[in-house]
Amino acid sequence: MRHQLLSLFNKALDEMNPYDAVARVFKNGAIQVDGNSILLQDHENIYLLALGKASLEMARAAMECGELKPEQMLVVCPKESEIPESLKGCVIEAEHPVPGAGSEKAGKAVIEFLEAIPKQSLLICCISGGTSSLLVKPAGGISLEDLNSTHELLLNSGADIHEMNAVRKHLSQVKGGQLLRHLNKKTTLVNLVISDVPGDDPAVIGSGPTVPDSSTFIEASKVLGHYGLWEKVPESVRKHIKKGMSGNAPETVKAVEVESYTRIVASAKMLADAVGEKAGQDAGFRMQDAGSRMQDSGFRIQDTGTKMQDEESELELKVEVADEPFTGDVELVASDIARRAKEVAESDGSPCLLVYFGESKVKVTGEGKGGRNQELALRGALKIEGHDNITWLSIGTDGIDGPTDAAGAVVDGSTIAEAREKGVDPEEYLQRNDSYHFHEQLGTLVKIGPTGNNLMDLQVVYIE
Repeated sequence: MRHQLLSLFNKALDEMNPYDAVARVFKNGAIQVDGNSILLQDHENIYLLALGKASLEMARAAMECGELKPEQMLVVCPKESEIPESLKGCVIEAEHPVPGAGSEKAGKAVIEFLEAIPKQSLLICCISGGTSSLLVKPAGGISLEDLNSTHELLLNSGADIHEMNAVRKHLSQVKGGQLLRHLNKKTTLVNLVISDVPGDDPAVIGSGPTVPDSSTFIEASKVLGHYGLWEKVPESVRKHIKKGMSGNAPETVKAVEVESYTRIVASAKMLADAVGEKAGQDAGFRMQDAGSRMQDSGFRIQDTGTKMQDEESELELKVEVADEPFTGDVELVASDIARRAKEVAESDGSPCLLVYFGESKVKVTGEGKGGRNQELALRGALKIEGHDNITWLSIGTDGIDGPTDAAGAVVDGSTIAEAREKGVDPEEYLQRNDSYHFHEQLGTLVKIGPTGNNLMDLQVVYIE
């Protein structure tokens, strides 16, 4: 079942690939966005800016569909990416997940690129997750080292992505809509966005460099205070936030002064739905129909009412796809998913596939190695122990889970028993936040390499 779940995930992710997500927006010489049809021929010049983990394929799609030339484009992608031949010469490689010199170079280059765009032009901006690290220009007086140490403190604090970005935006000259300051006011801007955050808010995705921001310096200071970080962050950070709160440093951009349109072209919810649909074409299942909704375990669940049939056992398969993302503490998320899985496992019903999406929060207190998906899988394994008919895939859609080479892990009801037989204590590994080495010893790590996409995390649970 491990391989079947991975196959199901890969097929759904392939359907949601960045190239097709962008290409679908172009129809009959126009971009379809916000219920509008933006005709390409109505603009004297067309430019393209692509940022994030999915930037290369998004850029390639926009380039080919819009018939753009390399000199009209700038693409910022992670280092060591495989750059398509058609994009060579217009790409800057930068660091992720920790910003580096390449990220600062990208910040400067993007500003110069935008300032050179003449009036009456159309700017297509493709944004995906990872932009926050790849595109950096620290606010005055803050060094890159101070910026990175602040980000590391936030990552380990348990703060969610909205809270982290409220701080990061106010330590930057490019985040929080601040790239808009460098555009000619007679420019038409179209944002095509792949969402990697709960709620799909463009102001949060990649720290929203080209959309208005509602967060404030006061909010940033409250986040640092709430998580006990105010006295831990560098003095330059505290000094800048104090200047902002007193009105002596510019706020993030609150309004757009150019003609602007934004469209979410791919999201985790779309991917989760695709997994449910693909289940009828994978692992010997055939989809037959879909329908109702249900509520369970703190998640709003869309029960596709899907009736699929296992060709070997002739048993119907029910599919439940979450209607809302999970966003809570990793322990609570694991508990909610495990509770529903055990309810199904202990019933006399047909086999069931549960699909959840979102981002859990992990407060790191140990010095181990791992990522939120690996930790969620370990916590889940503890909760489904003894239920040998449950298999659980916890995976990051970008192929990278935390600072590791794994995308996540896949466990089942026998994982914990096998660990104890090997003398591996799961609780000790959790205390050290060392889920990577737990899964490494159990052979439950999932390594697929960078996918070139980024649609949050996925939890796929199969109950036989």
